This record gives sequence, structure tokens and C-alpha cells, in this order.
Amino acid sequence: DLTRDVLHASLAALLEALARRAPLAIHLDDVHRADRETIAFLPFLQRSIRNAPLLLLLGRGEEPGVSLDADWGETLRSLDDDRFDRVRLEPLSGEAVESILRERFRSERVVAQLGPLLTERSAGNPFRLTEILAHLEKRGDLRRTDQTWATIVAFPELDLPESVRELMRLRLKDLTDEDREVLDIAAVVGFRFDAGIVAKALEVRRIPLLTRLARLERSHRLVTSEGAAFRFADGVLQETVYGEIPDALRGAYHARVAEVMLEEREVEPEETDGETAFVLADHLLRAEQGPEAAPYLPRALAFLNQNVRTVEGADLAERGLDALSTGDPSLARLRLDVLLATRPFLN
Repeated sequence: DLTRDVLHASLAALLEALARRAPLAIHLDDVHRADRETIAFLPFLQRSIRNAPLLLLLGRGEEPGVSLDADWGETLRSLDDDRFDRVRLEPLSGEAVESILRERFRSERVVAQLGPLLTERSAGNPFRLTEILAHLEKRGDLRRTDQTWATIVAFPELDLPESVRELMRLRLKDLTDEDREVLDIAAVVGFRFDAGIVAKALEVRRIPLLTRLARLERSHRLVTSEGAAFRFADGVLQETVYGEIPDALRGAYHARVAEVMLEEREVEPEETDGETAFVLADHLLRAEQGPEAAPYLPRALAFLNQNVRTVEGADLAERGLDALSTGDPSLARLRLDVLLATRPFLN
């Protein structure tokens, strides 16, 4: 209509005037979420400005559940291919993340300590990487001591800034209650999870559960199938889902998952393999069932020690001893067994 044409012409004239004063670059991100007026303006702008130094950058994220609609498809087809290039940006590689750290901090120690961890936590996303680094510096975990290097003051674990978690929440906001319940239980099971355990924990039939997971993979790209098992599409996503479960419900879920695992195995704690003992002990402790977890702790701690998983071993040992420090005389023997098993981690 006339009003829109006048608005488009005025805006194009303004941008052309600015570009003629000095080369101008405009970056519009998340264009897959743009309104129809913005979509309609882009071909008009390209036709209107021919000889001014104007660079227009359009960023489109591959966001789960969001795709370019028909209007965008028509707009892209109408743009002049001689003046319009499409470039696919791949996630940052581990080498790229280390290069960024090296350039920013001038410290090989920081690169060695943070490189692999930041590559995994950022998933190669530049925004996540810069937000995490800013968060660490603001909190004091990374501190500049001069112009050439940085030192890690305290770094027990790499938690995520709220800005990154909010992006994860946006990916979850349109899910149905039923789909969110599936993800909640799956997040309690872990980053990689068995659909059979999730189905039994929710007391639903396996095929309907697999159908939901297929929808979560196909339409939302929140999970990925790996043979007969599944995993979350992103470790940060799993942590966000897990962290938003209310404490009481999370504990109940852990108890239910442990119950399902025990029903499937029906073996004595001393006959349980080390990895399964670790998983069961972890679930039971998070369900605040210390006495039930105690028989699995020695084998779990031995397994973690043998596989040099020291941080996890120390954490499990601390939680196990805390759970058994109730003053109940009947737990004294269990506590002694756990205390003996924690010796490799006390150093």
C-alpha cells in the first residue's frame, strides 16, 4: 500500500545518504524471526540502492522448530544473485576456540586449561563463547595480571551465564506439558539416556514414548537418536532442563529412575559392575536415600578411581559421607566402608 511504499522509500533514502557519507554495514540477526514488513523491505532496498557502499548482513540461525516461511522463500528468490551471497557458518572448531583464547589472553596455560572445556560448553557457538568468557572474567575466575597473560583464580566448574541459559529456555517454551515431562525424566537419566528407562519411569508404553522422542528430534532438534539410545542435542540444554525441575520433583525422579534400574537388574550390590554402581549411587544420593546408596558406593568409587575420574569420585565420596553422617549407629559400618573407599580421593 501507499503508506508502506513511502516508508520503504524514506528508509532506503536515509540508508543511501548515510552510506554515501561513509561506507555503511548493517547486520540483521535472527532474520528467520523477522516480521513481514522487514521481509518485504529487503528486496526494495536492494533495488533502490545500486551505487552506494552499503553492506547488508542477514544472519539466520538454524533454530529448532523455526524455519523460513513462504514469504522468506519468495524474498530470497527475488534477490539479485549477482549482489547476494549465501555463506554457511560452521561451529567453531577446537582449534578456533584455542586461537581465540590465545589471542585474547596471551597465555598458553589458559589455552590448555580452558580450550577443550570451552569448546564443549560453547558447542562452537561464538555468542556462547564470548558470553562465558565475559562471565568468567566478571566473576573473577579469569583475571588479567598484566598486558600479556591471565591466570585462573578459581575454577571448580564451568557454569553458564544467565544469557546463555535464557537462549536454552527459548528452545523449550513451546513444548507441550507431555513433551516437557519426557525431557525432564531424560535429563535426570543423563546426557545420554535409554528410552526404555524413561518409558518405565513415566509408566508409559515404549512406542508412544519413542514417537514423542522422534517428534522432539524431528521438529525441535532437542534430542538425537544414537542406535537404540538417545542423547540431548546439547549438553547445556540437558543441564538447563535438569536445573529447572523443582527440587522435590527432581529428587522423586531420581528415586524413580533408580527403582527402574534396580528392577531391571535384580543383582546384589557387591555383584554390580562399577559403572552401574556409580549411576545407581548417584541417583539414590540425589534422591536423599543415603542408606540405600551406601552399598553401591565402594564399587562406584573404585570404578571412578580406576578410570581416573577424580573430580567425580571426590564429589560422590563427599555426598556419600554427608548422607551417612546422621548419627544413626546402624549406619556406622556403612559409613566406615565408604570412608575406606574414599581414601584415593582424599589426597
